[in-house]
Amino acid sequence: MAAANLQVAVSDDLNYEMWAPIMKTTLVEKKLWDAVENGVSPDPTKIPGLASTIQAEELSKWRDLARKDMKALQILQSSLPESVFRKTLSASSAKDVWDLLKIGNEEAKLVELENRFEELSMHKGEAMDSYVDRVVKITEQFRDLKKCEA
Repeated sequence: MAAANLQVAVSDDLNYEMWAPIMKTTLVEKKLWDAVENGVSPDPTKIPGLASTIQAEELSKWRDLARKDMKALQILQSSLPESVFRKTLSASSAKDVWDLLKIGNEEAKLVELENRFEELSMHKGEAMDSYVDRVVKITEQFRDLKKCEA
């Protein structure tokens, strides 16, 4: 049901800039965003020392968050084109998928900017101010991308 509606948000190669805000809005509306943003801690029943001391209420909260994570993971993966979905198969949580796609998008942007910078040259008859403006614009895009990574 929801997955069919989400397919509109992506292209064959995943337009991350369009996909990410739509997915975030969808996950916030479904009260699943906290699982994506903060992730889910490991299963407390499998941690020696903690398994025997964990309170039922804490375990119930963890299980609720783990269920939210699986729902969010399903929504994210079902919204992806097959070529991108394959890259997420090793991810075990919604946060892993989100981070993987975000980092992949940032890396692709960086490569694109590097290529544009390497190919940058002054056009015949171009005013120096125009050339400097283009250099500054690419430099600012590098800076903005680095801020996003931090």
